[in-house]
Amino acid sequence: MMVRVIKFLWRVYGVILFQVERYVIRGAFFQILSVAVTIAMISVAGGLLAHFTTNSFKSVESAIWWGFLRLSDPGYLGDDHGVYLRTIGTVLTVLGYVLFMGSLVAIMTQRLNRFMARLESGLTPLRKKKHIVILGLSNRTPLILKELLLATQRVRRFLKAFRASSLQIVILTEPVNARVLYDLKAEVGSAWSDRKVILRSGNPMEIEHLERVDILNAAAVIYSASEQREQKRRFDAGVFNLLVNLDLYAERNKRKPPFLVTELVNPENLELVANFAHQNVKVLAGSLMLSRLLVQTLRHRYLSYVIKDLFSHSSGAEIYIHSLEDQEGVYFGDIFHTLNSATIIGIIRIESSMQKVYLNPDKFMVLKEKDKCIFVADSYDDISRKSKTYFKEEMVSITPRVGVKAPSRSKILILGFNNTIHQLLKELARYDRERYQVDIVSIIPEKEREMNVKDVPVSRVETRHIVADYNNAGAVSELSLKKYNIIILLANDWLDTDEDVDARTWLGYLHLNRQLEKIHADIPVIVELLGRESADAYKKSGAEVFVSPMIQAHMLAHITLRPEVHLVFDEMFSPSVSEIYFVNCVELSCEGKLDFFTTLIRILVIALL
Repeated sequence: MMVRVIKFLWRVYGVILFQVERYVIRGAFFQILSVAVTIAMISVAGGLLAHFTTNSFKSVESAIWWGFLRLSDPGYLGDDHGVYLRTIGTVLTVLGYVLFMGSLVAIMTQRLNRFMARLESGLTPLRKKKHIVILGLSNRTPLILKELLLATQRVRRFLKAFRASSLQIVILTEPVNARVLYDLKAEVGSAWSDRKVILRSGNPMEIEHLERVDILNAAAVIYSASEQREQKRRFDAGVFNLLVNLDLYAERNKRKPPFLVTELVNPENLELVANFAHQNVKVLAGSLMLSRLLVQTLRHRYLSYVIKDLFSHSSGAEIYIHSLEDQEGVYFGDIFHTLNSATIIGIIRIESSMQKVYLNPDKFMVLKEKDKCIFVADSYDDISRKSKTYFKEEMVSITPRVGVKAPSRSKILILGFNNTIHQLLKELARYDRERYQVDIVSIIPEKEREMNVKDVPVSRVETRHIVADYNNAGAVSELSLKKYNIIILLANDWLDTDEDVDARTWLGYLHLNRQLEKIHADIPVIVELLGRESADAYKKSGAEVFVSPMIQAHMLAHITLRPEVHLVFDEMFSPSVSEIYFVNCVELSCEGKLDFFTTLIRILVIALL
């Protein structure tokens, strides 16, 4: 019988506890209300017990009030007389410490902590106009943010075009907390500004979260990929999802979708995006552009330094696009006479409602009123004229006609394997006057690699797969390095973190460099990295380093502030009529006169074929 009673009471206790739990989790108000009810019940029970065990109270009400005072204020404990009354008062006072003070303080502290955490997480919707929204937090985000904060002159013109007073950058990511903010500040460095950068918590794939950053009033939206393997696999699908959400959200509010700059992991999806997306979308194929830069660098040694200079706002010269006054009817070649310190390299012209880039056009090409000139300059202010008069009678031969002399069949050694290699080989095949023999060394099975490169024209690019681990000194020593014209170390995409990838690349480079020293071979080496911190280790080695996330971040920032730059880069680094290459000072043959600065720029920086 006793066992049944105990089981029954235990079930009742469980039911009561469940109901209290459901009630308590509803919030601080209900928690305080539960504590208040408990205090009232204890006060009534203590008062009734004191009333019936002692003769100290005239009524039940006064006894209950006595119980409440002992429960809520321990200062009354010394006023009681008698063993029973003091015992009951002591029990009530102890319970008061636990319930009345401890519970209420705990509830209010938790409430305050939740309130502070909510404020810190960035859930409050923004009301901004003409701001820049960065969706997601990847290894590219700090680089993009830094470029936007450093490009003061370009940002100033960007804001002027949108009639905005100051730069505001909003980052939508989850979760948002003090640690995320601290890490972001540390990576951006001295360029960080608390007034210009705002973090909001949310998922870019959720329409309600896009509303949180007031995305329809944004001047530009940037959506960048990550180097994390799992995120890269599903990033392109996320781009299409984002485009659908933006269109639905804009249609719901009877607005136009904002200007979106994004990238694709798989270049084969470019055509789908072009047919699917609205015109206010600029898409960068990251692996395609990186493969083009790698191909250009392996064809022209030291080109990586020029690329780094052109892409970064923090140092060196950049590409600027600007229309000159009274340029209509002026020959392209004559513009050189009027510039102070900038160098003009081409124009952008509207043809059939489309923008077309002409890099290094004929010097007798006549400029039109709506043409935009392309300059290389240290800053926008350098695009100034020392003379407003165009000397049409003095024509200048501004281009050295020196052909690129490539070996009949260049031999390339690639250490490592990733998704970029397919595009890299296809880019090599686009140079129809050149032939390449490419040996690829990786621990990935040969059949898996052959499936990735099966559509590369064999007549132009002959591919041979070698199964070996280049992190092994013995495997590197068996490669007969002397027969290669150039060596490329690619960042593997099958490791989990950027640090692991770069560490493996560094170890492979040490083995490679040691073997090159043994055989006394001066072979150019190109290294692809995922982290900019690792690039410092290669400074004294002579290797050309590509930090792929940094390059793609720079390009996204450039395109956001000046969309036409995308066309310039696409033309400059593809197998077109014009490309960047180096020439010796002796090979320069100039008819006419050039000022000292223009000549210096042409010799040290670029020449356009």
